[in-house]
Amino acid sequence: MLGKTGPRLEASIQQVRTIPPPPGDEQTVATWLGLIEGVAADNRKMSRTEARRRFGRVIKLQRRNEELRAQAHALVADFGFADRA
Repeated sequence: MLGKTGPRLEASIQQVRTIPPPPGDEQTVATWLGLIEGVAADNRKMSRTEARRRFGRVIKLQRRNEELRAQAHALVADFGFADRA
């Protein structure tokens, strides 16, 4: 499953990159997308690592993945999407 989610997430990121960010928020959006790209990359790595049965490494990648997702969420949690309409 992770072998599919990484590439799908990357494809979604590329679609989002085609949308111009709100003026003044370019750096925030770029940072957020970078974090999400890290999540996608970790998903691909976890899939390959799991196939090699290196479960200790999978656990390390899962932890890193969770940290990246938490950072991405924290970055945009107060972004105010509803206020920008």
